Amino acid sequence: MLKNIYIALFSGLILCSLGCRKSVSEVNLDYQGTWQSEPINISPGVFVEKVLVISDSQAVFGEYCDLSPTFSNCSEVFEGEAKINRTEKKIFVGPWKKQVVLRIDDPPHINQSGEWECTLTSTKYIKE
Repeated sequence: MLKNIYIALFSGLILCSLGCRKSVSEVNLDYQGTWQSEPINISPGVFVEKVLVISDSQAVFGEYCDLSPTFSNCSEVFEGEAKINRTEKKIFVGPWKKQVVLRIDDPPHINQSGEWECTLTSTKYIKE
């Protein structure tokens, strides 16, 4: 009997954690667009970037991509729905089995230079 209660509680937690996410576009339209990190120096003279594109409820996130053209030679690419958790602290990109989770350190805002900026998982991004 106690085992059944634990199973029910655990199932409820999983459903809530999955069901408590909303489309990023439902929560904050400022995330819409193409976001590029500052160039990351991975070895002398070699620079890469991270790129996040959100359009409606869909997104593509590329890690450690060549600077040009966008999304070229990425070490990894995640594609799928863009969801945000109910506390607006994390963005989830891609299906459950292959997804990236980005921590929202600083949500989109206009910086002192007049550019849209946000910080996700300790990486600063500028909107194109």
